[in-house]
Amino acid sequence: MFRLLSFNDVDTARQYLANLEGSALYDSQSRYLNGIFDNIFAREVDVAQLNTRKTIDKYERLLSFNTHNRDVLVKLSLLYKDIGNRDKALAYYKQAQEIDPWVRVVALERL
Repeated sequence: MFRLLSFNDVDTARQYLANLEGSALYDSQSRYLNGIFDNIFAREVDVAQLNTRKTIDKYERLLSFNTHNRDVLVKLSLLYKDIGNRDKALAYYKQAQEIDPWVRVVALERL
């Protein structure tokens, strides 16, 4: 933390937050570091979510051509999981399993 603050090291701050992701400290440390580094991490998250939403739009268009495409359904479920939409992630995952009962994605099984 000393290096982070004393040398204004954005890359170290980014790595520090990545290591905290999923822990109880993440939210408070993220807010604190965003305040120090002019909200850079919040903007990075916004850009990543925007890119994910664009990808979701692309896959939903693909799905409109073939509603029984197992791979597209799995990809959509993973993308919705990434942005925190558990309900849509599970719905697409269940659709994929209806098409192919052998589909198993550990990250989605835990939802």
